[in-house]
Amino acid sequence: MTAPLEETAGETTARGLDPDQVRADLPTLLWLKLVERRGERLTATDRGAAVHYRSLYEASEERLSEIARFAQAQGTVAPDFARAVRLLAQKPLSSTEA
Repeated sequence: MTAPLEETAGETTARGLDPDQVRADLPTLLWLKLVERRGERLTATDRGAAVHYRSLYEASEERLSEIARFAQAQGTVAPDFARAVRLLAQKPLSSTEA
């Protein structure tokens, strides 16, 4: 599955990317086969999509870890809250179960 990435500055900006940085990185992205040219468009390859979603996953995991550390630090003030956050971070539980 590929997702279109217009080479126009407006589309690039709408996706939260810096058009100048995309132009600078384009040779490397093409070489790594993270994107490919299809006519006048660039598309993310399956590999490129995987790298993108892995990056999102890792950022989410890091944020969750920060929240768990915050809850741990607050453990003496609100031990039940800290325990619930740790459980949510470690296991697939609903907030009600935690």
